[in-house]
Amino acid sequence: MAWRLIEQHESADGAARVGMQTDGSGHYRYVLSIWIAAAPEDEGALGDGLWMDAEVSGLYG
Repeated sequence: MAWRLIEQHESADGAARVGMQTDGSGHYRYVLSIWIAAAPEDEGALGDGLWMDAEVSGLYG
């Protein structure tokens, strides 16, 4: 199942975002992602940081 992003909303502080997705066959879900800032010990491997999925909903019709 390939998910396609319908719309995305970001928090006012830029630390979280939620994406609404569909699989094209009538199923929908949301994915909540949070921003993880890179730590000094990462030595640049993560750039400024990365988005990590914190929560994925069940399927909605």
